[in-house]
Amino acid sequence: MLKHKVLLVLAISAMISASQAQTAHVMPGKWYDNIVLATDNNQPIADSVKTRFNVTADDEALIVKIEMKDPNAKDIRSLPKGKDGQWSICDSIEIFLDPGRTCANYQQVAVFANYSKWDRRWDKKLKTSWTYSLKINDDSWSVEVRLPFSDPGMVKPKTGDIWGFNVCRNVRNPKTGDFFSTWAHVGTVFNRPERFGMLVFGSPEEAEKALRQKVAKALSELIAELKQKGMEQEFSAQLKKMKKSCTEMDIRDIRDEMLVIENMKGLKK
Repeated sequence: MLKHKVLLVLAISAMISASQAQTAHVMPGKWYDNIVLATDNNQPIADSVKTRFNVTADDEALIVKIEMKDPNAKDIRSLPKGKDGQWSICDSIEIFLDPGRTCANYQQVAVFANYSKWDRRWDKKLKTSWTYSLKINDDSWSVEVRLPFSDPGMVKPKTGDIWGFNVCRNVRNPKTGDFFSTWAHVGTVFNRPERFGMLVFGSPEEAEKALRQKVAKALSELIAELKQKGMEQEFSAQLKKMKKSCTEMDIRDIRDEMLVIENMKGLKK
C-alpha cells in the first residue's frame, strides 16, 4: 500500500515539475541557448562561454548538435586521447533522454573533449550504436550526437510525442574555469528525471494538434476503462474538468489513483 502511495505522490510531483519545465522542439533551424549555472539555476552563463543546442530527427535517429564557446578552446586539443566507457575529468557534454517522459527511466550519454564517449547503459552490457563527431576551434568546440531509435531504451517517436530531455555542459579548462551548466533547472544534481525539460517532436503548431488528438483518444480510453471497472463515479469530478481541459499528466494521475484504489480493494478482500 505504501508503495502505491509513493507512486501517486511521485506522479503528482512529476506533473507539477512538467508544468514548469523548459520546452524544446525537434525541428530544423531552432536553437536553444538559455543554459544556466548548475550551482545557481537562475544565473545565466557568460557570453564568453555560451552554449547552444539544436535537436532534429530523421527516420532512424535523434540528432543533437551542441556548440560551445570557450576563449581557450584551443588548449583542449592537447588533451590525451580518452577511453570509451570511462568517465574523463575534462570538458564534456551530457545528454539526458526520457522517452515517453516517464520521470523514472532515462538514457544518459556523454561526449568528452578528449575524443571519448560514455554511455549509462554500458554497465548492463547492452549493445548501442550511437555515434558522435567533435570539432575544436580556437575559441569554441562543437559536438554532434546521433542517437538511433533502435538502441536499448529508445523508441521511434511520432509528431506530438514528448520526451524528458536535458543538455548539460561540464567546463574543466584550467584557464577558462571549472563549472557545470544545464538547460533544465535540475539543481546541482543532473540525474533528476522529474525535473528534465520537455522535448517535443514537431513544430509548436504540429505538436499541439497531434497532442490534442492523442490526449482526446487517451481520455476516451480512460473513461471506457473506468466504466468497465465500475469506477467512473469515483472520478466524476475530475473527468468533468478533464473533458474541458486535459493533459497527458492528468490522465497519468488518474491511472495512478486507480492503481491505489484497486490495491486497497484487494487488501480488503
